[in-house]
Amino acid sequence: MKLNFSIIIPTVNKRPKKLLRAIHSVMDQKKGNIIDQIEIIISNNSSRALEGEVVVEQQKGLLQVIDGSAVRGVSFARNQGVATAKHDIISFLDDDDWWCETFLLELSQALVEKNVDLVCCGYWFWEDR
Repeated sequence: MKLNFSIIIPTVNKRPKKLLRAIHSVMDQKKGNIIDQIEIIISNNSSRALEGEVVVEQQKGLLQVIDGSAVRGVSFARNQGVATAKHDIISFLDDDDWWCETFLLELSQALVEKNVDLVCCGYWFWEDR
């Protein structure tokens, strides 16, 4: 069984370096033999258009940007991403967070081995000092 993921990253467009780190952490996921496709959707919850390297990645076709065109909150941004998603398996990643390279692979194994519909996970808190 191959799994397909839609990853939704809501952003307020205030921290472009952190957003890029989040995007690249999804792009760098190890797929193993269980993950087929990973779709990345950036839901821009800001009145300003995204710029710089995010636009370059979009132009390469590596991610999709949804323009919120108005600030309506993170829940609206997430729901907007879900409405756009092509795949049945949805995962959310905030723009100031990132995943280790085996996150989706481990999540996929849990979904298949346990035959469940939902997987929740913990997190590590990291401070730059």
